[in-house]
Amino acid sequence: SSDLWIEKTDVQNNSQNGIQVFNSGHIYLRDDTLLTNNGNGLSLGRNSSGSIKNIEIQSSEKNALQIDKGSSVWIENSIINGGKTGIRVANNSEAHMYGNMISNFTYSGIQVEDGSVATIGGNKDSDGNSRGNTITGTSEKGIYISSNSEAELFANDISGYSKTGIEVIRNSSVRIGADWDQDTYSTIQRPEYGNTINGAELTGESVEDWQTGIQVSESSTIELHRNLIENNSGGGIKVSENSVLELGGGNIIQDNR
Repeated sequence: SSDLWIEKTDVQNNSQNGIQVFNSGHIYLRDDTLLTNNGNGLSLGRNSSGSIKNIEIQSSEKNALQIDKGSSVWIENSIINGGKTGIRVANNSEAHMYGNMISNFTYSGIQVEDGSVATIGGNKDSDGNSRGNTITGTSEKGIYISSNSEAELFANDISGYSKTGIEVIRNSSVRIGADWDQDTYSTIQRPEYGNTINGAELTGESVEDWQTGIQVSESSTIELHRNLIENNSGGGIKVSENSVLELGGGNIIQDNR
């Protein structure tokens, strides 16, 4: 294995991946800008790991971040913009994502698949700053969880999607929002615990007639607490094909058509 530390460096105009780490390597990225690479902005594979904070990835030809084949990553306070998918976590990999701005992808802002696990957002830090992610368009889907994968979503703001805000499919399980601190909880705190899934059209963009806030199908399960699901053209929540919805308290589902 090998360790790689990169700080305050521009990586741009490469014909393939901007940075790639394979075979049990580890990378620390701090205060970097990764621009206009023809492959993935950063690719981790084959049991590698990464710690990423305060970086910017713009306009990757493929995925901004690809975490694959048993790899793991911690991504915090970064700007990720443009490409096919913002953060793709695949093939028994793991990701923890906090306080990121993720925007303008062809398919989805975050994709977790093939037996992978993700924590997407969290409670406020010790300084009172939100640790949720902002995931916005234009994209087809905000977050996509599939194929025996699991995820927890807290305090995220999801908007700008043309098809689905959160999709859970193929025997996957997702907890969306939390019911912690029931004795001291106030409705003012809802954004700290739950997620906002807003299907309103962005200026100059359009959405599908069947656009849905949350869709769960093919023997999957979701658990909802303290979320706001609104302004979707085809409905707030759709459950189908032997799937399960556990609807907890504090959810607001409004202004969906």
